[in-house]
Amino acid sequence: AAGGLAFFIFSVVAQLLVFRALGVTIDPWVAAVTIGLGAAAGALTGTPGGFGTTEAAMIGCYVALGVERVDAVAGTMLFRGLHYVLVLVLGLPALLAFELRGPAARQGARPASGLRDRDPSAREGVEGALGSGGGSPPGPAA
Repeated sequence: AAGGLAFFIFSVVAQLLVFRALGVTIDPWVAAVTIGLGAAAGALTGTPGGFGTTEAAMIGCYVALGVERVDAVAGTMLFRGLHYVLVLVLGLPALLAFELRGPAARQGARPASGLRDRDPSAREGVEGALGSGGGSPPGPAA
């Protein structure tokens, strides 16, 4: 919870700094409400990272709260662009480091869920329902 709150506060401050760099001053509460609603809209749509819907919701919210449309678009797009750059700058090296550790280092990692974690009878039931029969793949009759 503390990490989420810190990330939210960091996002609000970053958004305020983006607007300030554009020469626009907005109320911190306007930024906080807009970022919260934008994040919620992005989470509800299921697009990766809320791409598209978060930005649309943020721009609409800023305009509804009195920010000029051109400033709302510029501030939102710069903020979200910097967000994705930061995710890539931190995420790609982390992914590369994880991948370089190799499969042997990852063997201790467990899958989130799946038939492998359950008893064999559950797996057999699913295979039977899918028509695998005796375990050999279907093919032409001999």
